[in-house]
Amino acid sequence: MNEDNFNDTIVYDNMFHQAIIEVTGMPRLLKAWTDLDYATLLLCFTETKDINTVTGWHYQIHRALY
Repeated sequence: MNEDNFNDTIVYDNMFHQAIIEVTGMPRLLKAWTDLDYATLLLCFTETKDINTVTGWHYQIHRALY
């Protein structure tokens, strides 16, 4: 895995969660999510030491939900 794949994982993860939030029909929740969306990106890059492990976790979780 390279950094581009990791970036895609973060982007798709955020899109996934935003879709769930949009279904709730709660405008304040959606605004809070979109206002803080950049924080997820920053945290993933600053807190992640092993991008392969993080990507594996996300894949397993999303696969189970799908």
